[in-house]
Amino acid sequence: MSERIRAIIERLPEFRTVEDVRRFADLIRDVYDVDHVVYVVMSFGGDPGQGAYEFGEITYRAEWSQRYLEENYKEVDPTVIGAVQSFTPLDWKRLDWSPRKRRNLILEAVDAGVGNQGYTVPIRGPNGQFAVLTINKTCTDAVWERYLAETATDWLLVANFMHQKVLEIFSVDEEKGLPALSPRERDALAMISSGMSRSQIAESLKISENTLRVYLDSARNKLGGLNMPHAVSIAVRTGIINI
Repeated sequence: MSERIRAIIERLPEFRTVEDVRRFADLIRDVYDVDHVVYVVMSFGGDPGQGAYEFGEITYRAEWSQRYLEENYKEVDPTVIGAVQSFTPLDWKRLDWSPRKRRNLILEAVDAGVGNQGYTVPIRGPNGQFAVLTINKTCTDAVWERYLAETATDWLLVANFMHQKVLEIFSVDEEKGLPALSPRERDALAMISSGMSRSQIAESLKISENTLRVYLDSARNKLGGLNMPHAVSIAVRTGIINI
């Protein structure tokens, strides 16, 4: 697990109120050296992507946020449309910005200081919960490629840590009544969270990689994780594993 992730985890207990969510976003921005961090809950439960946002914390300039709303850019924004349709993170460079209104959107966004690069992580939970975490950075394509190669795995965890914290603040109990993990499941989950490869974990536990996969899948299912980073974030926040 990266030092940046450890820095985020160490500060998690500080954030207890709605007002603290902005401080959390600022912390992420500073630790990861990005221009902006945006976290938006589209649904605490129900159909994702429908209607107004339920909660959001945005480090963009207020003027740009207002312009985005006035122009109803959400309806054409490929980052929003893509996030609703996808379970995997979206690199803005690989989205289709060719339609005229989308071109206007990205040009105005860059002029407003949003940054010419972006990365959006969809976050999904039970009962239709849906949120997104977006980061933006101003840099060349080559620098951006290297940056994502170093941090892409972290962003899955950071997004889920942010979401878990907001659920806690809004008293949305996603983890009530979680089944207990077996010692092997806890060990496997703790090791995967530390950055060990599956082959290293299997060797350490003296089991096959197929058996390891069974333990990890079982732990993820018990925790209700939609993917392994989501399961790890739940396990860390609820004290099931320590990092």
